[in-house]
Amino acid sequence: MDKVIIKRLCEQGILLPLATAKNGYRLTTQKVLHELLINPQKKCHKGHFGHVLVFEGQPQYLGASRLAARAALRVGAGLVTLAVDNNITPTSLDIPEFMRIKACDIDEAFFNKISALVIGPGLGRTRSQQESALTLLNRLKSIPLIICDADALPLLNHKDLTLTAKTIIATPHAKEAADLLGVTPDVVESDPYSALEKLASLPCNQKNHLIWLLKGANSLVRAQDGTIFAFKGELPLLSAGGMGDVLSGAIAGLSKQTDCELCAVLLAVSLQIACASLLSKTAFKGILASELADMFPRLLKRP
Repeated sequence: MDKVIIKRLCEQGILLPLATAKNGYRLTTQKVLHELLINPQKKCHKGHFGHVLVFEGQPQYLGASRLAARAALRVGAGLVTLAVDNNITPTSLDIPEFMRIKACDIDEAFFNKISALVIGPGLGRTRSQQESALTLLNRLKSIPLIICDADALPLLNHKDLTLTAKTIIATPHAKEAADLLGVTPDVVESDPYSALEKLASLPCNQKNHLIWLLKGANSLVRAQDGTIFAFKGELPLLSAGGMGDVLSGAIAGLSKQTDCELCAVLLAVSLQIACASLLSKTAFKGILASELADMFPRLLKRP
């Protein structure tokens, strides 16, 4: 499927050869937005657009999971549920469209309803939160897609992780990638292509199907077959707290609206850059991650 789609995008001029990487492409960001979306049926309902589960983090970082959940809804996910720790009562950060379930109450029947899980935004590094997240990951059987971000990324190297045959989209920035590889961020930033290949050589890639998204001023996506896609960002307003959470939620929300998981990643990154580019015409910094997410519906509208 991926190779067929890549060939089609090349023929349409949406993908251009990347001179700095073998088997690599550069995306023409503006063109890609509508080409990767599946045309919805006229007689559609919320079940056609996926049900995203977002794992809640520590109390002081609840905004991160809410930003991911908001972004999933803003790109058109049919349903979004927050997996919360103990307090089932909505917080001031919630919006009416969020559903909530206690993580301890999630059973296999509920997992069967979920199209994508976002785990990591606001998770924190405390032992209890890490163990809770690891327990949830090891219980997954039916969820087809996992977006692993931020503080959940170290779990990919955890000796007790038992996930197998899952499609995982891992989204580290340079510091998080460096931690996974046991090097300094300078090493990753000086040669991101080499870092990406080393990430793809970690043991977690052997049991699961990983797509790596190395975030930065210029972001790189590595498909499972080694194909690399480069995005030119270099937009200062994207260097604000919460932008990564929004991107993770957008990937999850788009996963049922594209032909494959790789397409969801490419579309989400393209969409975020396109929104930031538009906002950069009137602002240099100070745009909130939630404001950027709220722009998604307008840019996804077909001509």
